[in-house]
Amino acid sequence: FVAGSFKAPNDWKENGIFELKKRDDGKFYIDITAEQVDGATLNFKIQRNGLWQYVEKNESCAEIDNRQITIGDNLGEEFPITIVAFRNTGTCPD
Repeated sequence: FVAGSFKAPNDWKENGIFELKKRDDGKFYIDITAEQVDGATLNFKIQRNGLWQYVEKNESCAEIDNRQITIGDNLGEEFPITIVAFRNTGTCPD
């Protein structure tokens, strides 16, 4: 799931609001329109199961800064990201 700086009523919420979809190649994606973003920059984080207790972490299991994508002439482009770990899973206990 993705939680981020979307326009109300879909702004930062306790739980992710956009569920990632899986492509045939095994990679995940979401489709977001410019109208859904609050401003020119989308700030976001990925959550496993759509819950903050499973938010993405870095390789040391520490918090990461919000991810950012600037919205402009790049509509329709892909913005690949890599998730290293999630809180409360695998190598990152709570």
